[in-house]
Amino acid sequence: TPQGAPPRCVPDPAACGQDEFGGIEQGAGVAFVAADAAPGGDGTRAHPFSTLFAALNTEPPAATVAVAAGTYVESRLVSRSVQIRGRCAAMVKLVGKNGKAALWFEPEGGTLAATLAGMTVSGPAEGVVVGGAAQVQIAGVAVVQTKGAGIAVVAAAAAATAVDCVVDDVAPATAS
Repeated sequence: TPQGAPPRCVPDPAACGQDEFGGIEQGAGVAFVAADAAPGGDGTRAHPFSTLFAALNTEPPAATVAVAAGTYVESRLVSRSVQIRGRCAAMVKLVGKNGKAALWFEPEGGTLAATLAGMTVSGPAEGVVVGGAAQVQIAGVAVVQTKGAGIAVVAAAAAATAVDCVVDDVAPATAS
């Protein structure tokens, strides 16, 4: 921190608990993701997927995606209702790639209700984008070091609610 500047607010590792998936139990509609998982996992706690992409593309769709500690370098369009719950923001990092937002929530028609919790989001564009008629609850998330807005709501019917979040070191939003 530069001299005289206030200290940065950072996620607290003490809030992470002991369970690798933040206490989310195996059950119907739950897919598990671990960055260090072997390829070809089936999304269970014992054999998690290794990417959010795999977990978000299950059939039938998972209602909850539980994300273990690790760094995930991917940009995802989320077009359906889902809860994406990381272990905690101090241990789960989602980094957007290829000049895209890390997560873009937008339904393919209709509405979408989603939750994003317990992770740090960064990358080469916006951190989280909410479009269409998406309603996104963001909790316990740190959005840092983005080249675009930390959280961008880009449609009149879209809404994002952030609770216990940090948005820091992001590029300012610009008028178009």
